[in-house]
Amino acid sequence: MQLHSSATIRHKLIDGLVVILNLKSGSYYILDEVASVIWQAYIENACDEDVLSRLADVFDAEPARMKADFDSFKRNCIEKGFLVTTGSNPDIAQARFVRVTFPVWHAWCCIVRAAMSLRWRGFEVTYSDTAGLVVSCETKDVDHILSAALRAFLLAENFAPLRRAPKDCLPRSLALFRFLRNMGIPVEHCIGVDRYPFHAHAWVEYRGEVLLDADRRAQFTTLARIEA
Repeated sequence: MQLHSSATIRHKLIDGLVVILNLKSGSYYILDEVASVIWQAYIENACDEDVLSRLADVFDAEPARMKADFDSFKRNCIEKGFLVTTGSNPDIAQARFVRVTFPVWHAWCCIVRAAMSLRWRGFEVTYSDTAGLVVSCETKDVDHILSAALRAFLLAENFAPLRRAPKDCLPRSLALFRFLRNMGIPVEHCIGVDRYPFHAHAWVEYRGEVLLDADRRAQFTTLARIEA
C-alpha cells in the first residue's frame, strides 16, 4: 500500500528535519530524524519495504525496534490524516470575479473578513477559501494600480485594526492577498517557518517582491504558497 501526503498538508525538509503544516488545524509539527526519513521516503512513493530498507541504511538500530517505530509513525500519520492512500489534490482556483468600485472600503471589508473568518471558521476553511481566489480582471497598468491599491489598503487598516497587531501577519496577509487579487493583481501568498527557535510568518509577494512587510525571506523557509 503506497501512501501520499494529504491535500491538507504542506511540508518541507528544513535543516535535515521535516516541518509539517496541517491546514485543517493550522498546527505545525517538526518530525524527528527517524520520522523525517520515513516521511521523505513516502513522499517519493516508496513502498513499506523500501522505507524500512532506507531506515536500516541510515540508522544503526535493532530491526525489531526499527519496525516498531515505523509501524507506530505510519499508524499515527494515517489516523491524523497526514498520509492517505490516494494522491493529494492541489488547490483548484475558482473563477469568482469581484468588481471593486471603492478600493478603501473593499480593503476594509477584506481585513474584517479575514479576521472574522479565522476566528469563527478556522484556518482550514479560511485558507482554502483564499486559495480558491483568481485574479478578477486583466489589467495592463499593473504597477500603477498596485501603488494605488497598497495606499488604499494602508488607509483601510487605520479604520480596522487587527487585535494582535503587530503580530497579525496571517489575517493581514490573507486580507491583502484577497484585496489585491480582487484588484486584478496576480499576487502570491506565502507561509514560511524558521525551525529554531520555531517561528512562522505569512506574507504577500508580487513578482518576487514582498508587499507591505519587511523582507524576511532569508530567515524563513517557504512551507506553503498560493501561486499566481
